[in-house]
Amino acid sequence: DDVACSGCVDSTDIAAGAVDIFKIADKAVDTKHIVDNAVTSAKIATGAVGSTQINNAQVQSRVEGKCDPGSSIRTIDANGTTVTCEIDDVGTGTVTQVNTGTGLTGGPITTTGAISLASNYSDGSVYDTRFVNITGDTMTGALNLPSNGLAVGTNQLVVSGGNVGIGTANPRATLDVSGYSSFFGTCDGDLLVTKGYGVIKFKDDPLGGCGDTAYLSYHASGGNGNESTVLEIGNQNDQDDHIALMPSGNVGIGTTTPGEKLDVNGIAKVVKLIITSDLNLKKNINTIKDALNKIERLRGVEFEWRREEFSDRSFPEGTQIGLIAQEVENVLPELVSVNNYNGQKSVEYANIVAVLIEAVKDLKTQNDGLRARIEALENK
Repeated sequence: DDVACSGCVDSTDIAAGAVDIFKIADKAVDTKHIVDNAVTSAKIATGAVGSTQINNAQVQSRVEGKCDPGSSIRTIDANGTTVTCEIDDVGTGTVTQVNTGTGLTGGPITTTGAISLASNYSDGSVYDTRFVNITGDTMTGALNLPSNGLAVGTNQLVVSGGNVGIGTANPRATLDVSGYSSFFGTCDGDLLVTKGYGVIKFKDDPLGGCGDTAYLSYHASGGNGNESTVLEIGNQNDQDDHIALMPSGNVGIGTTTPGEKLDVNGIAKVVKLIITSDLNLKKNINTIKDALNKIERLRGVEFEWRREEFSDRSFPEGTQIGLIAQEVENVLPELVSVNNYNGQKSVEYANIVAVLIEAVKDLKTQNDGLRARIEALENK
């Protein structure tokens, strides 16, 4: 008959080896017939239980590691103390540690969260370097790195404190390029300076010093209408050596307010000066009348420039010879021009030659008449 009492037979009543798997019917003993901790690994002979005899759904392994919400355990080490986590496909989270020894290789890491990298030390190096090797064609989203966190090659590309250096390990500006640079692209503009007072500076003195700076700038000129801006080339240490190009096409040398197509503030020297004077380009041609009287009304003067009051004009020192523009304007207004910026007047000295030619002719006519009268008186 069957034994129906609880605790009637214990392990001391059964001889070793008396009961084997062939004497126990399938499912005759279930978990409610076995006291907790009654069966230990020492009581199970090696090889007695095979993988086909274990119900996977009924066996669990407990480990000490854990994963953050939104992620799952991927691998467990042999000791059951360290786990590798991966982000769930449908969730978000942060991969904080990958215990792979020298690096993570194999397939890609796909995450909608952040990936934090621990310090990775290289043998023989005293620097704490953190790096990511990215392969493939594209990367979407941003790659956020700490200060000094990006270096490509040997100073090929360095990001430091928000500055980007190309060819330098210590960028001193938002973009610091050490070496030659070239810009090419579409007609929209190869190099675009958007600042209100855009300046391209050449900082170092070519002679080896640090006291001189050349620059190219485009800025407001203070003028009106079409002359409200100026493209200026200059030297920071000397305000007299500027070259200015105005929207009207006027060019100034030594001045940023040129009133003519070429306005030179200082002494200009040319080997030969040619002035356009072709007949086919002119109309309403008339001989100058009363030229001698006009020359007589002009006043040649000796003078000195007011250099102290107009130090920016590069006037020469010493006594000069010339005319007064306001006096010439009263006689020959055609020879006087006015600067649109400052209202100052200038004289076209070269064109006075035409008046002098006709004045000499008038003088000769008068002289010929006097000579004829003298000869007539002498012949009486």
